[in-house]
Amino acid sequence: MGDEAEGAFEERTEGWARYGFNRPPFSIETLPLFLRYTPDYVTVNTLIEVMGCGAKGLKLKQEKLSALTMWDGQMPVWLWIWSTPKQQYAF
Repeated sequence: MGDEAEGAFEERTEGWARYGFNRPPFSIETLPLFLRYTPDYVTVNTLIEVMGCGAKGLKLKQEKLSALTMWDGQMPVWLWIWSTPKQQYAF
């Protein structure tokens, strides 16, 4: 769902640059949470985390929320959520 959500984001928005990891060629499991959960995109004013959800709704791990809260202390973090079943997004 993540790849589909990021594709939908890129098709529907502008003024962003890729920022976070996108399938790096190494495991990120041992990285600190703050780095592991680097937001996907950056704009002039915000960081954007793109998330996809299926028919059962959005799943968000507590550790990811904690890391994004740390990022939000540096620059506002916005969530862009893509619903695969509905083919709609919420920002």
